[in-house]
Amino acid sequence: MRYSIFTKLNGTRLSTVEFRVSEPSPSEPGADVSLDDRTAQNTSLEVVTMSAVLSYRTPLPLEQEALAFWEQLMRESRQHSQAINSVVATHGLDAAYFVEWKSGRNMFGIVRKMYPSTDITVSLSFEHWGPVVKVLVTGYQHEDLRYYPEEQEVLIARDLDGRTVAVLGEGRSYSPSEFARYLSQHLRRCFPDMALPCSPADCA
Repeated sequence: MRYSIFTKLNGTRLSTVEFRVSEPSPSEPGADVSLDDRTAQNTSLEVVTMSAVLSYRTPLPLEQEALAFWEQLMRESRQHSQAINSVVATHGLDAAYFVEWKSGRNMFGIVRKMYPSTDITVSLSFEHWGPVVKVLVTGYQHEDLRYYPEEQEVLIARDLDGRTVAVLGEGRSYSPSEFARYLSQHLRRCFPDMALPCSPADCA
């Protein structure tokens, strides 16, 4: 007779053991022999197969570091959008000229709807080679003239000093604060007469 047993970890099936019980002949014809009786009679167990299934999720490369980088990048970028609006207000322009902040699951963006318009959308994804920040910049100079879309995929990595940074082309690396300033540069075309980007302290 075959039996199988399995073990679980947090509800996940990890391994299965299948074994065969070699049944001894009853001492008397027609006698019932329980499993306990067989054990007492030194019943032999023959292990047939064992399989291990590790289905729990393997941690992704730099996952925690990338999430911390992302949270700081979001904070810095939101502060930049608020700082830009402060500068716009000091130039006597109303809220129609302001940039708007948007956010969702693993994404955020800065939008300026009035022409010339700009829409900066930033998202975080985890590829098999590591975490990536994806940037898409679109906009219109006026209603009938669209800016050429810009797309970037920026790798999140650890530099020689152990810092988590965004790595652009040609080996350029940026901290979350520096990368937020880099992103806000795309709004210069919306405000050609203003000094952008700037830090919240500069725009206070």
